[in-house]
Amino acid sequence: MGGRRKGAASYQADLCTAVEQDPRALGQPFGVWTCAELASYLSQQQHPLLSAETVRRYLRILGYRVLRPVLSIASHDPDYAQKVAQREQAQAQARTGEIILLFEDESDLHLLPGVVGCWTKRGQQHKIPPLGRTSSAMASEP
Repeated sequence: MGGRRKGAASYQADLCTAVEQDPRALGQPFGVWTCAELASYLSQQQHPLLSAETVRRYLRILGYRVLRPVLSIASHDPDYAQKVAQREQAQAQARTGEIILLFEDESDLHLLPGVVGCWTKRGQQHKIPPLGRTSSAMASEP
């Protein structure tokens, strides 16, 4: 009656491994795991096919919650660190009133990926890089 299923520890370990990876890196045609997709994927990995609700319960027990990731700015530009430092210096000058700092929105915001909730370990948050430039800064003296 009731009790723990045989292999539950193995299933949970493989569930953690899968949910921590990008589904596309595992050959899946989607970018965010759902409980049903995790159940299906793990059944293809020689585990029994469990219901989406059972997978959801396991994820909650393992400390996972559905959270919306944050966009993380990163660049392959070799001068990126210098540009960030210049922007931060301009922001500091604007705070003291030395300059007026204006931000201009770019027209390529449609390039940003759709950001939806994904399974995330409690106390952590996924970061995803935007695909295009999102803003630029201009400074002028008052």
